[in-house]
Amino acid sequence: MDRLAELERRVSELEEQLRELSERLEWVTDYLEPMTAASGDSLDSGYFQLRAREATRRQVLRKQALKREASKRESQDPSND
Repeated sequence: MDRLAELERRVSELEEQLRELSERLEWVTDYLEPMTAASGDSLDSGYFQLRAREATRRQVLRKQALKREASKRESQDPSND
């Protein structure tokens, strides 16, 4: 059960880090948008948005894997009976 609690704590930490990084990305995008708009490029539909989506997808997949691992370990733990 300690392992499950540790994994849940780590997932919470990673979620908080993801929120912070998302806020930073938003700030950078807001900062750079006027500069790129003048050149005809758009960050909203470009590279940065794609990278943010990929990072979010990877985070979701990691979280799901951690949950599956914790569930598997919990079901195999004889002390849970």
